[in-house]
Amino acid sequence: MPSPPAGGSPPAWRPSGARRGRRTPTRAAGELVINQDRWKFASPAWNRARAGLRNYRHLVVNHETGHWLGHGHWGCPGPGQPAPVMMQQSKGLDGCRFNPWPRPDER
Repeated sequence: MPSPPAGGSPPAWRPSGARRGRRTPTRAAGELVINQDRWKFASPAWNRARAGLRNYRHLVVNHETGHWLGHGHWGCPGPGQPAPVMMQQSKGLDGCRFNPWPRPDER
């Protein structure tokens, strides 16, 4: 397992009840907080695509871990391509396909 970035250890994960208007994961004091409703039910866009709750959970954990590692959001590389895990797939795809995995060999 790679060493954590300088200045921290792996984040603690904890579910959060729905907060006023907040449906996306948040980071606070070294923790990644995932909205409990989204963890239980995924996002509307994900559900419309019938991509599966298990895959949504993989995406959220992989995406938020990417932020913890210092990665920002990415865009779609091209129509029909798998979306990068650092793309905000729960909000839309811009022509990409849903994809919860950071590496092609993990699909």
